[in-house]
Amino acid sequence: MNPTTFYPIRNFDNTIRQTLNLKGTYRIDSHWSVTGGYAYERYKFSDIGYDGLRYFVGAGATASYMTGQYAFQPYKADIFYLIGTYKF
Repeated sequence: MNPTTFYPIRNFDNTIRQTLNLKGTYRIDSHWSVTGGYAYERYKFSDIGYDGLRYFVGAGATASYMTGQYAFQPYKADIFYLIGTYKF
């Protein structure tokens, strides 16, 4: 084996964040308006150094993760909202 041979690493830090925010406002009269919307966010993280490892939640003074490992777990969020506004 040649000591200068390097093997390719194909799956290193792959992070994907996708977001979408839809918002609309309806004016009821000169004072009142209603705003409604939908927000979506998805976060995926993959790293060859951490793939296949398990995540354990710590208790008490024990940390759940060290040095940022698994600080941001993959997630998906769907948020619907409705806001009423009154102008004087």
